[in-house]
Amino acid sequence: MDPLIQRVPDLRGQLRDQLERRLRSGYYPEDVKLLEHSVAREFSVSRTPAREALAMLAREGLLVREGRGYQRVRFSATDIQHVFEARRRLEPYAVRLVADKASEPELESIQNAFNVLAESVEDGNAYIDALAALRKCLFAPSRNESLIRLIASFEVQVGYIRTKTLKSIELRTQSVQGNSRLVESILARNEVAAERDLLELLNMAEQACMVVLQ
Repeated sequence: MDPLIQRVPDLRGQLRDQLERRLRSGYYPEDVKLLEHSVAREFSVSRTPAREALAMLAREGLLVREGRGYQRVRFSATDIQHVFEARRRLEPYAVRLVADKASEPELESIQNAFNVLAESVEDGNAYIDALAALRKCLFAPSRNESLIRLIASFEVQVGYIRTKTLKSIELRTQSVQGNSRLVESILARNEVAAERDLLELLNMAEQACMVVLQ
């Protein structure tokens, strides 16, 4: 049994999270076809949670149904542009809310998550995990669950391509510098600067994704 899968009520949720992480990290080949029975066997679970986890990822736009299985969604340059257009409307507004509403403990959590990110810059896989953790606590203080879900859904769609860009130490360095400015602005409760810093990060991420697609 995969040690990351525990026997708890939300088995399909755990399985969905582990599949997403493996898809993002490059654990599976580019042309992987995920079948219900093979996923069930891989994680030593029944076919029901495997089927439900795959369906969840398909609804979120990370997988697409192909015959009896699922394959990774292929994105064009236009697809990437559309995703980032949407993210530029959502995420800067969210960090404005965070700069305004975050409690002191929440600000401390953001700072701690950034510290882990900065310490992980030399290790691509660790950095990717640390960035996901930072973004998770970054938007929570917005107090807007609908907004948080939308941001997460768009991020999932380009997650695999973004992961590929962050294999570059140069781009990880640029990312940590940009996130440093963003966190500093949030901690200072500077809503305008936080919005600007987040836009710069999104523009940088889009450009890097476009390079990967070339």
